[in-house]
Amino acid sequence: MFSISAKLIFDYQLWIGIILIFSGSVANAQTDNFNPHLVNAKNLIESLKYVDAESELQKFFANSENLKNKKLAAKAYDLMADLNFKIGKMKVMNEYNSQLLPLASELKDTLLIAEVYNRLGVFEMQEGNAKESEKHFRKALSLGIEKSKSSLTAEIYSNMASNYFTAGEKDKAVEWFFKSLQLREKLNDQEGQGETYSNIASVYYLMGRIDDAIQFQKKSVSVREKINDTSGLVINHSNLGQLYLLKNQIEEGFPHFKKSAEYAEMTQNSKLMASAYSGLAIYYNKIKDHTHALEWYGKAIKIFEESDNKPLLSRLYVSAANSAKEIKDTATASEYYKKGLDISLALKNKENISNAYEKLSNFYQEQNQPEKALEYYKNHVVYRDSINTTSNLTKIEEIRTQYETEKKDNEILRLQTEQQISDLEIEKQKAIISGNMAEAERIQNEIDLLAQTQALNDLKIKRQEEELEKKELIAKTNEQELLLARQQKELDEQKLSDQRLFRNILIGGFFVLLLLGWGLFNRYKLKKKLEQQEALLSVRNHIARDLHDKVGSTLTGIKILSEVSAKNMNQENDKTISFINQITEQTKSIQQEMSDIVWAINPNNDKIENLVVRMREYLAQTLEPKDIEIEMKVDKDALDQNLNMSNRKEFFLIFREAVNNIAKHSEAKKVEISVTKKGNNLEMQIRDDGKGMDITKITSSNGLKNMNERTNALKGKLNIHSELEKGTHILLEFPAT
Repeated sequence: MFSISAKLIFDYQLWIGIILIFSGSVANAQTDNFNPHLVNAKNLIESLKYVDAESELQKFFANSENLKNKKLAAKAYDLMADLNFKIGKMKVMNEYNSQLLPLASELKDTLLIAEVYNRLGVFEMQEGNAKESEKHFRKALSLGIEKSKSSLTAEIYSNMASNYFTAGEKDKAVEWFFKSLQLREKLNDQEGQGETYSNIASVYYLMGRIDDAIQFQKKSVSVREKINDTSGLVINHSNLGQLYLLKNQIEEGFPHFKKSAEYAEMTQNSKLMASAYSGLAIYYNKIKDHTHALEWYGKAIKIFEESDNKPLLSRLYVSAANSAKEIKDTATASEYYKKGLDISLALKNKENISNAYEKLSNFYQEQNQPEKALEYYKNHVVYRDSINTTSNLTKIEEIRTQYETEKKDNEILRLQTEQQISDLEIEKQKAIISGNMAEAERIQNEIDLLAQTQALNDLKIKRQEEELEKKELIAKTNEQELLLARQQKELDEQKLSDQRLFRNILIGGFFVLLLLGWGLFNRYKLKKKLEQQEALLSVRNHIARDLHDKVGSTLTGIKILSEVSAKNMNQENDKTISFINQITEQTKSIQQEMSDIVWAINPNNDKIENLVVRMREYLAQTLEPKDIEIEMKVDKDALDQNLNMSNRKEFFLIFREAVNNIAKHSEAKKVEISVTKKGNNLEMQIRDDGKGMDITKITSSNGLKNMNERTNALKGKLNIHSELEKGTHILLEFPAT
């Protein structure tokens, strides 16, 4: 299907898409005043002309008189926050949000307040803070937005779905996405429909339903093309390109990546451009054009560096480093790996830190720098093992922090509720005075509902406090019990220590003498064993050298004389020439056999690592001339394994027979080979996509018979599964010791 690294990159790309898709229009505050700069800025933002829009807003802020009008100022802060939100400048967006929120609260403009919380929710989602993000979205909805059933309501529904999506809760994500879609269809909000179709496609992708994902992306494209939604089309085509890559339909994917980049460059949106460039990098990685992949990664990185988007940079650096490593650009690879690690450490993202350490370890291993490789691997293991390790006290502290936050939020909500109730009481009195009792009753019901809601919130906070106190009491009790147990243990150990001290002095000397004697005896045995091994290795080296120098050179001479004789023979002696050609072929075959025997005898080749080198050489000689794609994977545990001379020879000859059969008979396009260690066994799998064979009709084949006999010599199991036109799968398993 696809490699792990490709999947990771695809997930990251979808993440970019989600963040961008959920940055819909958020500047909807109404004002009784007219200002041409604000009107122009709003229209320019809707037209994606962000640079011009910022210029208009700066003109507005340049006139201090404008800021004295609180409604105009609030509108300007909202537009500026929305603008920076769309172009990915989140820090600047937060600055304008912080200026807007107190002003909007003073004006009692619930719509503007909801806009602020909506933006903050998406920001926290991008930072990976799912709980904080959900709280912001729910605050926005609590301001009466759900009752309005507006485009903003649908947008918040969609953002809530996105938050569940990024947290891995796909069922909830689908529920909220369809809730958003229904409202947008009711409002005839085509732009929102296009967003939601794309979002649903992303969920189906994570569910593994690639075809459904493609269909929903195409629906989104159809809607967005009608309304000329250029920004949305960037994401659609980028995601479609990657979905086709997952289906190995590479040629169908490339046009979508190209369209994504073209649309992105039309938008003036740097974040969209970086997303599209990353997609093209993924495509070129897929076709193994790592030079072009690195070029596009570089363009994306430059943009994200300018916007200081650390979460995306931490992954993008590592992806770019992988491409640089493939083209042997070690300087660039090292630089990018270390940048990715530094950002991950700064973000305290343990998963990214562990991944960066692992990649650096592999990189330095390939650079023959084992000390550095080991250092980075140890760090990788430390972070890998600590990802899911947290103490009970830490968990309780997190619960307390969450409780305190919710308690403060409840106090803020209480003040807002009291203010709303006060305003409603005034409205109720006005209705009673005017004689509108129905309106007065409606307002009273709303007051009762607000009071009941606040009472429920107070009850929830009280229960949380009780539960927290209970957990803290249990934790402290456990801690005290543990402390008492340790103290008692220390006292017991001190008593035992005093009792054992005298006994240890008496028997210590005896053990020293015993250990000294045992050590001397083992040293003598080890010396004899090493001498025997050295003698055996010397014999094996001597045999290998003699076979190579004497028998090998003789066979080479026979082969050369046969070839020369065949060339000088009269053409009429066809039969004699045929015999000489047979001698040449048989000599060549014997030379290959002799080479295998010499290789098997040589003690330097006892490691699987050397065997793998021999296997790769044979694959290159046998399959590459036939344009057969080769994919070979060997895990680290298998590489460190030793095989004795006999087992190594049988294993290699089984492999060679299988590869010969593929080369001669399969007509395959691709061959996959894996060598893994499972427990105490070694396992080799060979798959091809060739024409297959009917095993029942070729049981007399010498090749298969030899493979079975060699498997028996290994005390292993051989399973061959083949279907006509569907290829062949060979599984060999045998004890590694």
